[in-house]
Amino acid sequence: MKSIQKRLIAFFFYNVIALIAMIAFIRPASAFSLWADYGIGGISGFQQIPRGGQPGSSSPNRPTFSELGVKNPGLLEAGASGGFLLFRLDAIYQRLFLNGSATLSQSLVTHGIPFEAGTHVKTNSYYALTHLIASVTALHGQKFSLRPGVGLELMNFNYKISSDTQSTSRGFSHLAPELKVNFDYNLSAYLQWRSAVHVTVPGLTRLDNYEANTGIAYFPVTKSFPGIQPAIYIKTGYLYLNFKDKQTMPNHMRITYAPFVAGGLALYF
Repeated sequence: MKSIQKRLIAFFFYNVIALIAMIAFIRPASAFSLWADYGIGGISGFQQIPRGGQPGSSSPNRPTFSELGVKNPGLLEAGASGGFLLFRLDAIYQRLFLNGSATLSQSLVTHGIPFEAGTHVKTNSYYALTHLIASVTALHGQKFSLRPGVGLELMNFNYKISSDTQSTSRGFSHLAPELKVNFDYNLSAYLQWRSAVHVTVPGLTRLDNYEANTGIAYFPVTKSFPGIQPAIYIKTGYLYLNFKDKQTMPNHMRITYAPFVAGGLALYF
């Protein structure tokens, strides 16, 4: 039954891509853009990292971010977008920096390495999420646009924890299909309200990742020579990530990064 369900979801997913490609040749779309922003936010969750899936090689649902001293980590995002007719392709890179240091209040085993209570540890870890999303302008008016899309998300995970006497590290990648919707509304000639939601496709991946954000963009000048229109923007949002593989003792990471606040610069050509 699960195999049939996965095939049906896959059939739907790839046909949506084909539909977007067909609709893309009906009406015009906007041009090329670049953007980058940086934000901070609260975080909760854990990183259970065993060695080779062996039971006992990681403390269950640990270490938590709080016990590693990871507080208000930074989130970097950079992207590029280009359109032809109604069709648009977005390439987005996000990196969540998980650096911290703390003294352990209780003993910890992670990736097969024991750390005793009272040990001062440091962590230098990150999650990098790369998105490639094809979308189409499904609704468009003088003041608003609605743009649904489908794509792929590549998660790169890098984990490192160390003390004065020992250290261990682990890294891996996972590819997942995703869905995204963008909604923009022009408040005035200089202000635009923007919202976006993206989720990985349920049933096709071991990665559950979703993000919702909303914000305001300010366009200080109209497009001028050499044909570039700048914009500054702020946004706030919610990001959730949960990954669990199928080993006897699985790699299991869970992150709730919320609320986060970010500010950035965009250039429209």
